[in-house]
Amino acid sequence: MLALLAATAWADPDIVFVVADDLDLESTRHLSRLTELVAEPGAVFTDAFVSLSLCCPARATLLTGKYAHNTGVMANKGPDGGFAAFKRDCEKRTIATALDAAGYDTGMFGKYLNGYPENLNRRYIPPGWDTWVVPIGGEPYDEYNYTLSINGRAEKHGEAPEDYLTDVLAAHVQRFLESAGDKPAFAFVAPYAPHSPATVAPRHRGLLGPLVAPRSPNFDEADVSDKPAGVQQRAPLHGKGLASVDRQYRARVASMLAVEDLVQRVVDVQTRRGRLDDTWLVF
Repeated sequence: MLALLAATAWADPDIVFVVADDLDLESTRHLSRLTELVAEPGAVFTDAFVSLSLCCPARATLLTGKYAHNTGVMANKGPDGGFAAFKRDCEKRTIATALDAAGYDTGMFGKYLNGYPENLNRRYIPPGWDTWVVPIGGEPYDEYNYTLSINGRAEKHGEAPEDYLTDVLAAHVQRFLESAGDKPAFAFVAPYAPHSPATVAPRHRGLLGPLVAPRSPNFDEADVSDKPAGVQQRAPLHGKGLASVDRQYRARVASMLAVEDLVQRVVDVQTRRGRLDDTWLVF
């Protein structure tokens, strides 16, 4: 789902861009608050086009507005992929540098690009970003036991409930918006949910009950003779295999409940600031 909360004033609106990691359209049917907060009061775009549907190339396109063959980021790693390729050709001209030059207070929160910070000093912050809250080590995909760069200062997080990464990012986004003052704000918010392993926040465990993965007509199809060899060579799902698929699907959706909380905090803080009607909120 791609949705927009339309601002009533076009001059210098606040912009909050939230990018889930690996979220599928079907799962959004179970995220009613996301629909209530963003889609229903705004607009929903039902057609989308992706030139290269891989993580780093897609993020490079979001940051620059360029196709992958123009960014030079064609993969997640290697000479033509990842953060190294983006830094080589793209970092000097991004949405952050453009909005920063236009007087915006800019902030990046969460996943930047695959491979960051690579072999660079972990204090490195790309051009254009006034606030930088990005993982630089550990296991951010697990939501615990990671290290954040807070404007170049390393901050370690462990396994306590308050270390849950999506919540930590939400708190930083809230403080960023609250401190923006009279300057327009641009926040690029990139949680890791629901990417595998799709760790669920403690408060959301068990809330989805018997939710199972969608059983579309091609789910565990009996006759795959017309499918590629890689599909034909896979055995049908049984017992434990089916249970594993359902368990992972449930975890993916449940991990997004914390992202809904994040979006709620954005709406709440902008309401308190009297800026909600002057905010572009894109999910």
